Amino acid sequence: ESDALATLRDLENEAAATYQASVGTFQKLSFNSTAMSIGGVAARHAAFLTSALGGNPFPSAFHTVSGALASGSGV
Repeated sequence: ESDALATLRDLENEAAATYQASVGTFQKLSFNSTAMSIGGVAARHAAFLTSALGGNPFPSAFHTVSGALASGSGV
């Protein structure tokens, strides 16, 4: 069970980083706020899963784009 939760946490962290990294790349400005909104939800999911695994759900004040998927990677 913990392996599944860890995988889900990693995916949510990757999703949050990818949405955050995409901000500023859209010609339509409203897409930027939408990306941050979705990324914020992914970050909350990651925090919950981290907590469920016994970790610190908020290791720093800011989320980074470390682990973000490259734009246009098709993933």
